[in-house]
Amino acid sequence: MYEPRTYLALSIGPIYKTIQRARKTRELWAASFLLSQYMRCILKRMEKEKFGIALSPDVDSLGSQDKYHGAGIWNDNAFYEITADTDVVKRDLPGLLQEAKAEFIDLILTGFRTGKTDSGKTQKWPFDQEAQLTAIIGQHFHCKAVLHTRLNGQTEIPILKELNRLLNSADQLHTAPPRYDDWVSTAMFHAATVLALYNKGFDVHDPVFTPLRYGRRLPSLMEIATREFKKEAHKGVYNEVVKVIEANYGDNDDNAETDAENISILKLLKAEKDANGQTVFRKRHKYLAIVQSDGDGVGSHVTNSPDLGYVKRFSKQLMNFSKSAVQKIVGYDGLPVYAGGDDLLFIAPLRNAKDETLFDLLKKLNDAFAEQPILHEAGGTLSFGVSIFYYKSPMSESLEEGRKQLFQIAKKLKYKSLGAADTSEKNALAFRVLLHGGQAFGAAIQQKGKAWDRWAALLKDAQSTNDLAFISGLVHRLELLGILLEAACDNGNAEHFFKNHFNEARGKQLEFVEKVRDLAIAIYEQYGTLDFDDDHIARTFFKGQFHIETRDEVEVVSPKNRRRHYCNNLLYSALRLIQFQQAEDND
Repeated sequence: MYEPRTYLALSIGPIYKTIQRARKTRELWAASFLLSQYMRCILKRMEKEKFGIALSPDVDSLGSQDKYHGAGIWNDNAFYEITADTDVVKRDLPGLLQEAKAEFIDLILTGFRTGKTDSGKTQKWPFDQEAQLTAIIGQHFHCKAVLHTRLNGQTEIPILKELNRLLNSADQLHTAPPRYDDWVSTAMFHAATVLALYNKGFDVHDPVFTPLRYGRRLPSLMEIATREFKKEAHKGVYNEVVKVIEANYGDNDDNAETDAENISILKLLKAEKDANGQTVFRKRHKYLAIVQSDGDGVGSHVTNSPDLGYVKRFSKQLMNFSKSAVQKIVGYDGLPVYAGGDDLLFIAPLRNAKDETLFDLLKKLNDAFAEQPILHEAGGTLSFGVSIFYYKSPMSESLEEGRKQLFQIAKKLKYKSLGAADTSEKNALAFRVLLHGGQAFGAAIQQKGKAWDRWAALLKDAQSTNDLAFISGLVHRLELLGILLEAACDNGNAEHFFKNHFNEARGKQLEFVEKVRDLAIAIYEQYGTLDFDDDHIARTFFKGQFHIETRDEVEVVSPKNRRRHYCNNLLYSALRLIQFQQAEDND
């Protein structure tokens, strides 16, 4: 006889709409942290009422005193196996969710209750009463709940898969009209609200804060971009930068990130010299990265498991990875925003004070993911979408670009190596560098194999090169010879090709050309054919990496030409990254 079991699925939102409202680092952090706190408010009450057993996320950390450097670690979805009386749960769950939302809204209303703007003036709210703003915020945020009873053993559909389907098909809840979005944002991002969130999210002397003598402030985009100047050799100028920030800092924390402050910081940094009297500041110091990650097949793997004990163990190891990832991001001098299992969102400099690069950090995160036994046994890997952007660029656009790089490019990279029967995918990195002048370049690469090893090594080895004119000429000539390069690599004539076309190279230039040659060979061997489900995916994939004129789109996306354009672009991208990272700032 089949035994009836009841399960509960919870989903909060809106996630994307809320995150996209952020314009500054503190706002992005606050939006993510608030959403994480919303789920935490719900989970705390669920555990107190003992309605059931949490399947996901792992709730053992609810009582922890560790604040995880302010990162939002609580997912937007939660799943429970109900062990209490179902009728009691049906009766009490609406009140529980309402109490959780009230606590969450109470956090947001901190700024409203001060009655002041961020500049200290009287706030001109369009509402006479707090109740009106409370109602609008309450409509903006929602929690969908699905209670589902089924006879265990009667169906082979795993319960998490069924609950996800029910959540997705649940009626979309009514939300506040769009005309109120600005007021919700004003309440969320009010300085008094953010400062209150600092107390909940961080230890007093958390290293993610700018080290001010008094007060606390999350680093601005400019500060994150120039983290490299924290090294001992530039300690003096870094201390001067902190003084500029202190002079601009107010109790309301909203004098931050002004143009005047950034100009003062840039003036100091551009005047800094190395031991040889050379200018230290480079173009890269005006750029930084927003990084998003997602596990490859992780969600479907755990969702498709019929073993609920396994699901719980899987959830615990995802939580362990979240905590480890946060430590590595902070250790690199990045700002962790969200770390919910395999989903990460963070802001980071392109290079830090230890001369580590962003790609070094991504490798550490990949390694940390693989260190979790169950995740490793399940074949779990991470893919990354990286948006590298100018510090004055709109943050919402950079967030959207990172999301596109992850889901429209990294997640769509599928190929077969020469002589291989099986398609390879997953564990990909896609990035796009959007320059201040409007030009852009990018690429997608799987984070394993000989091509990846040589691609990453070339970037590392050329970290201090100054022969940018030679590299520029190399890129230009390779672009002109793209068809011949493909033929040479496929026919085993790459060595002859590079000797013939770059015979003037000597010394270190010759060594560099040989490394480029070896990378080209590895790329063409590893990426024997590209596989796309349809032409639309192929067009989106290529457009997300480099600019394609409409007249050239058919030629680039054509199945017979895709591999050449992909492989050559991957080679060029390494050379362009070297140029970009070492280029002098001429603005």
